[in-house]
Amino acid sequence: MAIVEHTDTRMIVEAGGGLSSLTLVLDKQAGQARIERRTLMFNRKPQEMPLSRISGVDVAHLKDAASGAELQQLMLRAGDDEAIPLPVADKEVEETASALRDFLGLAA
Repeated sequence: MAIVEHTDTRMIVEAGGGLSSLTLVLDKQAGQARIERRTLMFNRKPQEMPLSRISGVDVAHLKDAASGAELQQLMLRAGDDEAIPLPVADKEVEETASALRDFLGLAA
């Protein structure tokens, strides 16, 4: 995941490439978060929510069933019941989570 824009009021991060990609736009002026996904050649319907709905940015530790490898998954928590996975390379998970938390003013 690459942070392509980071100002006091706006943060844009991009992940993926090839067959699928994701763009996360956090805009404090508009008070909105927008997730844009592209799979194969198709843009999926963007997911939007108020920034105030984002309650946390967590790192989930998972185990791959096929290989047994330990994996990390960045999760954007929306409210109490929704977790939105964000595709981030394992080596960038903690750094990206920290940057998102700092921008949103959330505790670790």
